[in-house]
Amino acid sequence: MRKSYFFIFVLVGLTLLNGQPNWTTLNPYPTANDLYAGSVLGVNKFIALSNYGQCFLSTDGGVNWDVTLFDTTESIFRNLYFIDDLNGWAAGALGGGFYRTTNGGGTWTPITNAPDTTKYGIHFATPLIGWSVGFNGFIIKTTDGGSSWYSQSNTSISNKTLYGVYAVDQNTVFVVGNTGTVLKSTDGGATFAQVNLGSITAADYRAVRFTNANTGFVVGAKHRIIKTTDGGTTWTQLYEVSSTSRILWDIDFNSAGVGVAVGTDTVGFRSTDGGVTWNSFILPGGSGPGVKYAVDFYGDNTVFSNGGRGYIAKSTDAGATWVEMGYRFSNNTVNDIAFADAMNGYVCGNSGFMGRTSDGGTTWSLDECDKWQENK
Repeated sequence: MRKSYFFIFVLVGLTLLNGQPNWTTLNPYPTANDLYAGSVLGVNKFIALSNYGQCFLSTDGGVNWDVTLFDTTESIFRNLYFIDDLNGWAAGALGGGFYRTTNGGGTWTPITNAPDTTKYGIHFATPLIGWSVGFNGFIIKTTDGGSSWYSQSNTSISNKTLYGVYAVDQNTVFVVGNTGTVLKSTDGGATFAQVNLGSITAADYRAVRFTNANTGFVVGAKHRIIKTTDGGTTWTQLYEVSSTSRILWDIDFNSAGVGVAVGTDTVGFRSTDGGVTWNSFILPGGSGPGVKYAVDFYGDNTVFSNGGRGYIAKSTDAGATWVEMGYRFSNNTVNDIAFADAMNGYVCGNSGFMGRTSDGGTTWSLDECDKWQENK
């Protein structure tokens, strides 16, 4: 059953979109909105963008979050890339959905001089040279740090949705998308060609990452992970669950060869041998938050993941263990809420659950409805 959250979450979203942040989300904190894009900028600094133009920034390891509304056109931000701790770019859909920051996400400047469509992926080879990809074979490039962009799309891929892009250097660029699309350019994006995947069957791919000039990984549908060790000339399929409809949305590595891939539901995958073998693990938070859209390493130990319905989690041991950040006391559907006074309140919902607060809603504890009834 699809779960929902308190009605106050809807009021929070509407109020923030109107530029009047008079409501605070109580569960889950800091938001119940989908977080498609996220990144880690330091051991304790995390950033995520919502599908309502909000920027969530934490500088204390995810305990507290500053929320700013930087886009009023209801853009849906699909990807976020920082080339260093200060300079980053956000790409998405609706109303332009294209921004850059030069102060680590403190403020964002809209990018208006660019061809526009739904953008799913963005990556920079240098602080000046980068690419963004998206709907209908959309590929654009910048050579001035994102101030201006020009198209590198071509008709041979105009029927493809492109989800991921990775620039190995200024000349070598990989792009992945649906129906088995894995493209490579060796001339800075002037031309792209489909790479030969050999006997690997077609699948929808969501992300591509390279750990060096020769070794790269692509992830996508059916929890598929494929790998190249010769710069994309040949590929090997490492993992797939043919019976599942689940998708891996993102993958990242640290410098020690530890990799993490995340996607639909609670299942993630981790490698400790440079991506040769992968083992599944369960992310915290249960199935309620849904898809995990992004994973990002900072250094060799800190890892950040974000996803649907406000999901944010971190690891401080290179993905061996995880904790959910922010605050979430339940994923249940809430049917009613009532307060006895300013501090003491109750919520109840499906599956016989009861939530109780004694601090005005800052924190909640779970209680069974029948136990609560007995204590009335």
